Amino acid sequence: TSIDAYAKHMTNGWLSYRLTQNKLKGLSFALGYQYQNGRVPGDWGGLNPKNLSLPDYFRLDGSIGWQSSKMNINFNVNNILNRYLYIGGAYDDYYYWQAEPGTNIRLSVGYNF
Repeated sequence: TSIDAYAKHMTNGWLSYRLTQNKLKGLSFALGYQYQNGRVPGDWGGLNPKNLSLPDYFRLDGSIGWQSSKMNINFNVNNILNRYLYIGGAYDDYYYWQAEPGTNIRLSVGYNF
C-alpha cells in the first residue's frame, strides 16, 4: 500500500491594504505567506524509509496594485525570498521531486465594461 504525501501542519495568511482617499485612492499593497511543517513525501510504493521527511516549507509573496471603477492593475511577486522550494511524491514505484520557480513576477491588467 502507498501513503500519499502530506504536511502535518500548514498555515497561510494574506494581509492587504487599499488606500481610499486622496490622489493615491485605489492603490493597494499585500503580503502573504505559506508555511508547512512535518512534510511527509509518501512511501513511494514501499521504497521510503520510515524516518524520511521533507524540510519545512516557507514562501513569502506580495503585490502592489491599483484599482478604479473601470480598471485594475496588479503586480505580484511570488517567492520574494527566492528560496529553493520543492515537493516530493510518488507515482507507482517511482519517487519524484517537483521544484518550484525562484522569485517570479506576474502583471495583470483588467478592464470592466
